Amino acid sequence: MRAKLSQDANMPTAARLVAALALGGACVIMAFAFVYTYPDERWENDLVSMIWSFGICGLIIGWKSLGRRMMIEGGTGIVLGLRAGITVSILILAIVAMYHTWGEILAGRMIGGGAMDAVFETFTKAADYAAFLFHPRILGLAAFLSICAGVMTRNAYFRWN
Repeated sequence: MRAKLSQDANMPTAARLVAALALGGACVIMAFAFVYTYPDERWENDLVSMIWSFGICGLIIGWKSLGRRMMIEGGTGIVLGLRAGITVSILILAIVAMYHTWGEILAGRMIGGGAMDAVFETFTKAADYAAFLFHPRILGLAAFLSICAGVMTRNAYFRWN
């Protein structure tokens, strides 16, 4: 526990803030990319909630994971940025799938179904959204933005350390 606290104390807060803002901004851009790449999903109505959920996920992962690991692993920041991007993608897939299932429940489309039906619907939608994520344009944009976030965090860490 003591070693963990000393590692957190050594990481400059400004570099962690840069990591959080860079990854949060990348996630907000990804929300817009999802909405405008897949207009058939009718996400225009949910754009504000997607921006908030994507942005908050990016801020948290950027602050807790990307910003803290720079001191331990170092490097160019590319691998750390990609790893943070993958972590955010998994978390966002889960949130969007749960959001869809919650919408189905509120709309009354799951009447008569049990809890296992809702869980099955959540995993089914997560698989569908994962297929959306593997579209070359979306995947390339996500990789580019996460690499940029990692490199910006690395530069901020060495600038303020």
